[in-house]
Amino acid sequence: MQCKAHIVLFINNYGAAGGVALPFGGVGSSGHGRDKGFEGLRSYTRIKTVAIKHD
Repeated sequence: MQCKAHIVLFINNYGAAGGVALPFGGVGSSGHGRDKGFEGLRSYTRIKTVAIKHD
């Protein structure tokens, strides 16, 4: 049996601006300086593993 959990956590209110939406702005095809969309979201995120023991 596989259990998949998906969690979205916003810190410093990034989600208050709409979270993942259509990309806006940026310079050229690199997307440097782009906000929103996955390109912008990646610049605000880091992957972190958290293990919590629960009963």
